[in-house]
Amino acid sequence: MTRINRAYVKRLEDLIVQLDATFSDIETARAKDYLARDMPLLDKEADAIRTSRRAHDGLKSGPKNKSNS
Repeated sequence: MTRINRAYVKRLEDLIVQLDATFSDIETARAKDYLARDMPLLDKEADAIRTSRRAHDGLKSGPKNKSNS
């Protein structure tokens, strides 16, 4: 018989509740057109974060040689 880890089950249940709330918030934002209104600003911010991470990774790890993979 398989033992059930109650703490693990509780943690999974909590994560499911958090995800459900997040998806509910996204659906509410979509229904109220907040996403359409804010999407250009969110895209701009995401691009800035991506550029910053790429610059940081480039400084940290140096050039990458994919031919040796």
